[in-house]
Amino acid sequence: MKYIHTINKVSLIITLICYLGLYLGAIVQIGLGFIQVLLALILLVKWQRLVEKTKVLVASYWFLVLTYGGVYLFFEDKLNLGLVYWIFIPLVIAGYFVFVTHKIRRELR
Repeated sequence: MKYIHTINKVSLIITLICYLGLYLGAIVQIGLGFIQVLLALILLVKWQRLVEKTKVLVASYWFLVLTYGGVYLFFEDKLNLGLVYWIFIPLVIAGYFVFVTHKIRRELR
């Protein structure tokens, strides 16, 4: 569990560095999404070890991810999904998940 935050933070930093070249960052961001969902699944498996405050944070992360994915699945053809949807919102969700894993790491010390 202690490596989850490190993996998450390093993945986000690499993605942000890759955004120096717009297209490379967008491609790497897909990998960041897979890594973060995998890490969040690991947190669900370890759910009993979390305290209530961090359970709420993890549940909020899943709500954001599922809402984001639901908007894509159900409204993609009806909305003009631009850079805000494809780059900014996922990066905000990724930053939030880094915050969540930081809280969990501090909690489990």
